[in-house]
Amino acid sequence: QIHYPFENKDWFQDNFPADFIVEYIGQTRGWFYTLVVLSAALFNCPPFKNAIAHGILLGEDGRKMSKRLRNYPDVDETIAKYGADALRLYLMGHPVIDGNDSSIEGAGISEMLRRFVIPVWNAFSFLTRYAEIDQWQPATDFADAPDVTEPTFSDLDRWIRSRTYALTYEVDEALSGYRLREAVGRLLDYIDDLNNWYIRRSRDRFWQAEKDGDKLAAYQTLHEVMVLLCQVASPLAPFFTELMYKNLTGSESVHLTDWPTPDKSVIDEELNAKMAEVRQIASLGLAARAKVNIKVRQPLSKVTVRNNHALGPVDIELIKDELNVKAVELRDDVSDYTEAIAKPNARVIGPQFGKETPQIMKAVKSNNFEALSDGRYKVAGNDAWILEADVINVHFEGKDGFACETLRDLVVVLDVHVTPELEREGLARDLVRQVQTLRKEADYKLDDRITVGFLTGDETLRAVIAEFGAYIRSETLAKSLLTESTDGWDLTKQVTVGDLTLDIGVKR
Repeated sequence: QIHYPFENKDWFQDNFPADFIVEYIGQTRGWFYTLVVLSAALFNCPPFKNAIAHGILLGEDGRKMSKRLRNYPDVDETIAKYGADALRLYLMGHPVIDGNDSSIEGAGISEMLRRFVIPVWNAFSFLTRYAEIDQWQPATDFADAPDVTEPTFSDLDRWIRSRTYALTYEVDEALSGYRLREAVGRLLDYIDDLNNWYIRRSRDRFWQAEKDGDKLAAYQTLHEVMVLLCQVASPLAPFFTELMYKNLTGSESVHLTDWPTPDKSVIDEELNAKMAEVRQIASLGLAARAKVNIKVRQPLSKVTVRNNHALGPVDIELIKDELNVKAVELRDDVSDYTEAIAKPNARVIGPQFGKETPQIMKAVKSNNFEALSDGRYKVAGNDAWILEADVINVHFEGKDGFACETLRDLVVVLDVHVTPELEREGLARDLVRQVQTLRKEADYKLDDRITVGFLTGDETLRAVIAEFGAYIRSETLAKSLLTESTDGWDLTKQVTVGDLTLDIGVKR
């Protein structure tokens, strides 16, 4: 196509072998084979350095996609419905890219939209929305608070920076090896950490009225990691990352920037592992709440973690806040709150112990075994009955008044006894949630100060409002709380809080 070898010899020599080629797997003995044979015969070298041979794309009828059969969704309609970025991510994260045959489903594209494109856009919108309210710019920080120049970075800030810096190298390694599915998977894992942990755990820092070093650190950190995310995701999702990058930096294009190579010394593997452990504990605690149908808004007294790794004060506070508990207890023995249920693997024990198997099975099911220092188990105190760690599956069930979830050696137990004091605090949190819903329905701005009316004659609710009034005002940006009926509400609504019903009104 460049009239080689009759001209353009220098260009050909500079660009041969090709860096990359992609075709479907059916071309293994067609196009791929032809290129290899010709290149070997003519130049004694391979014709390309890297190749992807994807699988066969199947149509809605299970047959190979065909222009003749038109057994595939209209491309223009698909892009109009889901966006080009979601389609690209779906295809590059699909097993078909690794040579497997598969059909393309709208539900899968929609899932990629839900899991990555929308969350990334939500993170971008969160940052820009609050930055506009606080008059924060990356170059000048707070326009109306020029004396706030020193950020106070938290462990959470250091973690998300470490996590983002690590992401740049992980995605770079995956793309350099043409492992597209791995690159997409890394991005999906990351955005879950960014949105569902860093931003959610940092909301109060952006929400607070005071502009201090902590708030400055939150803005600087989120802006930095969002810029890096746009760069790292741009080869896979080039369109909306371009829009975000231009807005975040004022630069011409994300696609004209060099691939980021941030300082590796910022990557703290120990901190990353510790935060992953904290997230796992929180996840198990939330699952334990769901098991007994207790909402997160209802405070509980304590969570107990059977954990061999030391959690620091910052980790403890994160767990307390995430699980809405008053205390975190670390201990090696949780038998006061749980029953251990052991399931021995008879298929492994039988061939090894023969006639002794029934006795061993009975002893294990009766919890008559002990863990050894090397991870194995000794059964019934018998030195001859030693089982490998994976032969006994031990999980825990909470005793009455406790809820428990386990994952391998990690056991998380919630004390689900709700005292009257905890119940009142739970009602206050419910009231806050209802007011926040009304703020949204009334289309108030994020920084609008409002008046809230709790119109009820119920003495329990009145006592809750009196006890937790300062907390309710702070969380809802309320100038005042009224408990008598007045006119002029922008919006009123009858709501249920716990088992109680009341009318709530809001006005600016």
